[in-house]
Amino acid sequence: MKQAILYEKLGNNLVKCEVCSHNCIIAPDKKGLCGVRENKNGELFSLVYGKAIAINLDPIEKKPFFHFLPGTYSLSVATMGCNFSCLHCFTPSTIIITERGVDTIASIFESGVNGKLKTGNTLLKDIPNHKTITHSGKLSKVLRASEHYYNGNLIKIKPFYSPAIKCTPEHKLFVSTNPISGKIQKIKARKLTNQHYLVMPKKYNFPSSNIIIDLKEILKDRISIFKKRTKITPKIIEKIMTMLENGYTSRQIGQTFNFHPTYIRHLHAKLRKLGKNDLSTLFFGQNVLMENGDFIKFKEERKPFIPRFIKLDKKFARLLGYYCAEGCVRKNKNRPNTFNVTFTFGAHEKKQIKEVEKVLYEIFRVRPYIENRRTGVAIVLTKASAALLFKTLCGDGARNKKVPDIINSASKEIVHAFLSAYVDGDGCILTDVISINTVSKNLALGIYWLWLKMGFLPRYYEWQPISQKKIEERVVNQSTLYYVKLGTEKFKKQFLSPNKKIKVSEKSKQNIRFVENKSYYFIPIFEISREEYSGPVYNLEIKGDHSYLANFIAVGNCQNYDISQGPKENKQISGEDLSPSDIVKLAIKHKVPSISYTYTEPSIFIEYALETMKLAKKQRIKNTWVTNGYLTEKALKTIAHYLNAANVDLKFFDNDMYKKVCNAQLQPVLNTLKLIKKLKIWLEVTTLVIPGYTNINNQLEKIAEFIKKELGSETPWHVSRFYPCYKMSDVSPTSSELIHQAVKIGQKAGLKYVYAGNLPNDDGENTYCPKCQTLIIQRTGYDIKKSDKDGLCPKCGEKIDLIIYKS
Repeated sequence: MKQAILYEKLGNNLVKCEVCSHNCIIAPDKKGLCGVRENKNGELFSLVYGKAIAINLDPIEKKPFFHFLPGTYSLSVATMGCNFSCLHCFTPSTIIITERGVDTIASIFESGVNGKLKTGNTLLKDIPNHKTITHSGKLSKVLRASEHYYNGNLIKIKPFYSPAIKCTPEHKLFVSTNPISGKIQKIKARKLTNQHYLVMPKKYNFPSSNIIIDLKEILKDRISIFKKRTKITPKIIEKIMTMLENGYTSRQIGQTFNFHPTYIRHLHAKLRKLGKNDLSTLFFGQNVLMENGDFIKFKEERKPFIPRFIKLDKKFARLLGYYCAEGCVRKNKNRPNTFNVTFTFGAHEKKQIKEVEKVLYEIFRVRPYIENRRTGVAIVLTKASAALLFKTLCGDGARNKKVPDIINSASKEIVHAFLSAYVDGDGCILTDVISINTVSKNLALGIYWLWLKMGFLPRYYEWQPISQKKIEERVVNQSTLYYVKLGTEKFKKQFLSPNKKIKVSEKSKQNIRFVENKSYYFIPIFEISREEYSGPVYNLEIKGDHSYLANFIAVGNCQNYDISQGPKENKQISGEDLSPSDIVKLAIKHKVPSISYTYTEPSIFIEYALETMKLAKKQRIKNTWVTNGYLTEKALKTIAHYLNAANVDLKFFDNDMYKKVCNAQLQPVLNTLKLIKKLKIWLEVTTLVIPGYTNINNQLEKIAEFIKKELGSETPWHVSRFYPCYKMSDVSPTSSELIHQAVKIGQKAGLKYVYAGNLPNDDGENTYCPKCQTLIIQRTGYDIKKSDKDGLCPKCGEKIDLIIYKS
């Protein structure tokens, strides 16, 4: 702790902080919005001085700085706190296990009610209808969920068996350093090493009660409005009604419109019964459900009726498994209310063909037909109600398939039947592994969960093939493939032969990387890395033991909103004790030419940064800030003499968007950018392109124009891809096309250096001569290859606006 600079003493022991543009007025024993500057008896103190929460060697390009000391490393430093109010949470796509199977943490938040905006623009919701699996493997109620915008560094943890986890550095996970002992502790993500084992519960409960499916309840949301086939149009109806009112006969009207007089009389009878507001019923109908005892069908569907109630037994579970593997629902273009469900197999899969054909008839009392195709055999059931049942339970389209909710609520025997049919349909059984792959991430994760729930530890992989492939003279698009494998011999044998004793080879035992006891699997960590992130983060509050599974790994939750606020609500300040001189000594030791104040907003630890910057300057070490730009003029001028370069995150060019997302305003950021340029500090600008947020209301054009007019055409602009999605979980990551479009916008505005960020190996990361377009710096990830001559183009001699490191 150290007495702060840049504050004003007010009356009644109040102080006004003048570091950032929030200009917090802080009462005694209270903290500012950043949570790390506290009023003690009328004086302001920095609580994070000398407390480095992160200190790493990074390529300077990672900040990103593409024109300042390119090709060098920088010592990155950060403390706790953020004046944009960051929480300790998970990214939107993080998988949570609920009573209905896999879901995302963002989706659970969206299901909440009674939203309340809390300190720091955090939205807190009550969750009325969800339970989740805790670290003990038991279901517990989700009480609340929170959403907050986070801009900073994430910890990415890649376990050996489960999907990667991305969380803020302060979030706690259950781990063990000695899994043989079974001792478990909770530690923060930033303290994880490859010596830690992550924890995954092993035992889960299966319900034993029978499940009866009521098709009426499931299909009621599939009731649709359809257009009737009719000879007339609304305009003709109006003319006929006018002629009837004027006394024309049915023969006269029929001759006018080429209709039989009998049809006109029939139409006249209908019109007398209908009011003017009901004329639409002549053209549109509602495909309602019809009942006949315990049987059901749609009104526009041909007979026969099908059973309303279906028992979820092994037979139907296997049919659902086959559908998830090899099934699809198709709509007849010529008959809008006609659907069929089709199962497709190879001609050699006679056992599967026979089983599906038989079970379809036994359950739905409708006989399917077999269609021999050049590429295989299709079993087709032309029955709309049955087809829509599969579509509702299992998802619509290959990329959207999922494990049916009812399977997640079923007994162990039913789950095994579903999985075994999926493997029979689309699995691959090799000597030492069972493997499935699908283009549906939801389905893959659902199958992973079912295998885990049954007592098997699967492996999860994602593979991105080339975007297009030629098959039989056709060019087809290829999607990401999601693999789930039972890659341990004992799991494979136990799954295929659940009632037999098995023997496991010594070689297989030696290849096992995990450790297990009666209650847990202990999962080794393959890799730990950091990555920049800007977007929403989420957390849950769970009743009872305050834990849940994030991507199947046991993690802690915030017991209440106050705890989640960390340093903002009188919690302990974390960090490694490192003085400014210690940091400079580390920079000298590692022979880096710069120190970067990054990850969190550096203005909130300005005292710590400034003292370090002064010592660094004496050692001829450069100083860079990666900042959100929300500084006051006084703060920027205080550090300007020691600051060599800054990368400012210009998030939006819309004040309302800044308020909504960041609880901040646009103008202070623009003021900071202009002042940095005026003070002759090297400047680069970064904008995260968020679909539906950054690319609306011509914001990209306005940012490009602002940079050109106010900062100069030589100012590099990094337009970066957003991933995961922003605000709503169904928003897609930024497409490469949108990033390239943003690059063109910058180039059209006259900017010399516009870069496509977060697109690995894309040419848009390279630096080209603005005059002759010669390649000057080629970037592959963080590896660079320079071909300039002391900052000049080797071909035409144009100045490239580089600040080059000279040892």
